[in-house]
Amino acid sequence: MAEDAVIALSLIVVAGIGAQLVSWWLRLPSILLLLVAGVLVGPVSGLVEPDELLGEALLPFVSLAVALILFEGGLSLRIDEIRRRGSVLRNLLTIGVATTAILGAISAHYVLDIGWETAAVLGAIVTVTGPTVIGPMLRHIRPSGPVAATLRAEGVLVDPLGALLAVVVFEVILATSAEEATGAVISAVLKTLLAGGAIGLAVGAVLVVMLRRYLIPDHLHNVVTIAFVIAAFVAADAVQEASGLLAATVMGVAMANQRFVPVVEILEFKETIRVLLISALFVVIGARVELDAVGDIGVRGVLLIAVLVVAIRPLAVLASTIGTSASWRERALLASVAPRGIVAASIAAIFAIRLEEFVADAAVLVPVTFMIVVGTIAIYGIIAGPIARSVGLAKANPRGVLIVGANAVACAIGDALRKHDFQVTLVDTDPERTFRARLDGHDVVLGNVLSDRAHEGLELGELGMLLALTPNDEVNVLATHHYARLLGRRNVYQVAPSESGQGIRGALPFHLTARVLFDEELTYRVLERRLSEGQPIRATRLGEEFDWSAYQRRHQGRSHPLFMVSAEGKLTAFTNTSKPSPKEGDTILGLVGEARLFDAEPPSAEPERGAQA
Repeated sequence: MAEDAVIALSLIVVAGIGAQLVSWWLRLPSILLLLVAGVLVGPVSGLVEPDELLGEALLPFVSLAVALILFEGGLSLRIDEIRRRGSVLRNLLTIGVATTAILGAISAHYVLDIGWETAAVLGAIVTVTGPTVIGPMLRHIRPSGPVAATLRAEGVLVDPLGALLAVVVFEVILATSAEEATGAVISAVLKTLLAGGAIGLAVGAVLVVMLRRYLIPDHLHNVVTIAFVIAAFVAADAVQEASGLLAATVMGVAMANQRFVPVVEILEFKETIRVLLISALFVVIGARVELDAVGDIGVRGVLLIAVLVVAIRPLAVLASTIGTSASWRERALLASVAPRGIVAASIAAIFAIRLEEFVADAAVLVPVTFMIVVGTIAIYGIIAGPIARSVGLAKANPRGVLIVGANAVACAIGDALRKHDFQVTLVDTDPERTFRARLDGHDVVLGNVLSDRAHEGLELGELGMLLALTPNDEVNVLATHHYARLLGRRNVYQVAPSESGQGIRGALPFHLTARVLFDEELTYRVLERRLSEGQPIRATRLGEEFDWSAYQRRHQGRSHPLFMVSAEGKLTAFTNTSKPSPKEGDTILGLVGEARLFDAEPPSAEPERGAQA
C-alpha cells in the first residue's frame, strides 16, 4: 500500500512537470497538457486516485496550496499599478462578478434543469478565475499594454471574492427568513473582511518586522514565509470559513508594497513552488474527473460552457468597461481570457458536501464544475492567443530587442538590427547618451533598466531578446538576471566580461553570467575600439553560390559573426558556446575587418550592406 502511494505521488509530480516541459517545447498552454496528463494517469489508466490517495487530507491540501499560490500572486501586485488600472479592474471585480454570478445562475438553472439553490451556488463558483490558470495563460500569450496587468490582478483578487460570494449564497440558502438571511449575509461579509484583511495584514507586518530586524537567518527566509502564510490562512479560516484565501492575498499584496525589506528572493522561491503546486494541482483535477458523471451531464454541460464563454464573459466585460478608457482591442482580449481553475473546483467540492444535506441535486456541482474547468481552459487556451495576436496585443514571434546601454556599441548594434525591421529600444541612465541616441533615430528610455519607471516606458510584451551592452559588467549581470524571469534565460545575453586573460569564469562567477554574446574576445572595449577604427557591422545574405562555408573562408580571421537573421525573420545571436548553422536565404550580421586586395567579392544573392553606426 505504501509503495502504491509513493508511485501515485511520484506520478503526479512527474506527469505535472513533464506536461509543463512538453507544453514549452510545443508552444501550447501548459494547463491544457496538465489536465490531459491528469486524465491519463487518473480515470483512463487508474494509476492515480486522489481521493483514495489523500483521503480527507485532499481538500485541506488543495486549500493550502491555493493559499500559497494566491500569496505569490499578491506579491506581484503593486498598489500603484492597481490604481492605474483603476476603473476597469474595479468594475470587473464588482459589476463583472455580479453579472457573471447572476447570468451564470440563470443559465445553470435552465440549461442543467437544476434547482435555484444549487444554480445560485454554481453561479458564485463560476465567477472565479485565479492565478493558477491566468498566470500560465498570460505567460504563453504575452500580451502588451495594460490589459495583461488587469487580467493578472483580476485573477488574484477575484478568488477570495468568489469564495466570499459562495459563502454568502450558502448562508442565504440556509436562512429561514428574509431577516435571518440579511443578518447572515452581513455577518459573513464583515467577518470575512475583518478576519481575512486584519489577519493578513497583521501576519505580514510581523514577518516584515522580523525580516527587518534580522531575526530570521537568510537561509530560512523562504520556508519561514511559507509557514507564516499557512498560519494566516488557518487563523482566518478558523474565524470565518473561506476568509483564509483573502488573508493570503492581502498578506502578499501588503508585503509587495512595503518598503522596509526586499522580497525578491522570496518571490523567486515562491515562483518555483507555484510551478510545482500548479502542476500537481491540475494533474489532481484531471485525475479526479469522473467520466461517468461527466457523461451523464453530457451535452447540457457543454452548452453551459458555451454560454459562459460566448455570452456571459463578453457581457460581463462590456458592462465593466462602459465609460472607461479601455479600447476595443483590450475589451476583446479581456473577453477572451476567463478560464476557471483549481479554486473553483475546490469551492465546488466543499459546498457540494455541505449542500447535499439540504438540496437534492447538489451532487451535480462537482462534475459540472470539473467540466467547466476543463472546458474553459481548453477553449480559452486555444482562442486567447490568436485573438490577442489578431487585435494587435500580442505577437507570435516578438521582434522587440531591448538593449541595455545607449553607448556607441549599443547604437551600432541597434542600427544593424533596425535595418532588418527589429524593434530596438535602448535604455540608459545617462541623459547625454540618451539624447544623442535619440537624435540618431533610436527609441530610447532614460532610466535604470531595473526600475519600475523604466518598465512603464517599455512594451514588455513586445520583447523577444535582451542584450546587455554596457562597459559595466555588474550592470550587465543585474540586467540579464532581472529579465531572465520575463524572457527566459535563453533570450538574455551580455557582452563578454571585460577582465582579459582569465576568461569568462575568471572575470565573474559562472552562475551569475548570462549567455555571453559573440565571443569571449569581444569584450565591450574591443567592440568599441574596432567600431571606432571604422570596421563595419555588415549584413551578408547567403545564397546558393556564396554559402556559410564560403563566408567563413572569405572572412577567416577577420570577421566575427554577431547575429543570424533567418529567412523567416527570426533573430539568433552567436554566443561563446552556441554557433548557429546558417543556410541559404539567411543573413549574417558580422563585424568585418578590412578586406585584403586579393579578396574576391562574394557572389552572394545580395551584396553586402554596411550597417555601421
